Amino acid sequence: MIWENIKLLDSSEELFTIAVSGEDRKFETIKINGNQKYGRLFYCSAIVFNSKNIDCFQSSSELKDTLAEYFISEVKYVDKKNELFEKETNTN
Repeated sequence: MIWENIKLLDSSEELFTIAVSGEDRKFETIKINGNQKYGRLFYCSAIVFNSKNIDCFQSSSELKDTLAEYFISEVKYVDKKNELFEKETNTN
């Protein structure tokens, strides 16, 4: 998914272009008393460019850590039952 002209940070009026991808997969773990148990893997990645089309995750970026913390904290609130999310994470 790609979003353009998005204000991400409360501390800045900067608009960003964001590309995200991810995977949500259920996998078998162990059997307990004959019942199969499952785990879940959720992975996502993000690429962020500022309004000058500069990669915000390059090593010299002053926003790199702030954006990483933002995405790490916000991924907890992703609605994994959302139809668009399902489509994007199951395109493998």
